[in-house]
Amino acid sequence: MIPPTSIDGTDITGATIDGTDVQEITVDGDVVFSSALTFNDAIENDDLSMFTGDTSLFSTTTAESQQGSRSLAVTNGESGTTGLNGSQIISTSGLDNYTSEGDTFEFYMKPGSITANDDITFLFGVQNSNTFYRIFTRARSNSFSDIRKVINGSEGTVDGFSFNLSSQWYRYEVSWTSSSVSFTQFDENNNSVGSASTSDLLSTTDGGLGVEKVNDTGVTWYIDDFNIL
Repeated sequence: MIPPTSIDGTDITGATIDGTDVQEITVDGDVVFSSALTFNDAIENDDLSMFTGDTSLFSTTTAESQQGSRSLAVTNGESGTTGLNGSQIISTSGLDNYTSEGDTFEFYMKPGSITANDDITFLFGVQNSNTFYRIFTRARSNSFSDIRKVINGSEGTVDGFSFNLSSQWYRYEVSWTSSSVSFTQFDENNNSVGSASTSDLLSTTDGGLGVEKVNDTGVTWYIDDFNIL
């Protein structure tokens, strides 16, 4: 799916010059057309080619979705070889909507079932497979979520909260400023289940996206609907 752009009310779904595909069009410094896929496009198109790492352990599925017809799914958290603690995929180029300082963004995650110590982590500000910000949730009924930085595999100051997890879509709303990274987690009724923040920051002001799954007790985690707000 190519992100649509309109001129005089007419949608542009592709662009070529002398038979050559145009990747991006800018007007006065603003991007008005891009052929790059967004995170959601990649899932809907069943195209994870922009991701590296343990890609064979991740897939898109129609079993669950928050938007569209597909979501990203991962079950095996122990066979991965590239993650900090488990199976990991990251993307630092090729997508149209990476995060940077000043952004507020959201994503959704859902555990397919509830058990002990089966963890999911959403990564942003990704520099490589062991330097990033991470938002973590554990798949057990007496659960917790937290946020921290990771530099070369070493974890920074952690802030988090406990809550009662169930098998539903949770929305995570994240704010990345020059002084902190923070998030609030909402249940399917848009009620806050907790918030966390850390001022222990990376030196970078932008970076890629990723997902890491830790442990393998049979829980499938679903990830979907990433948007910069």
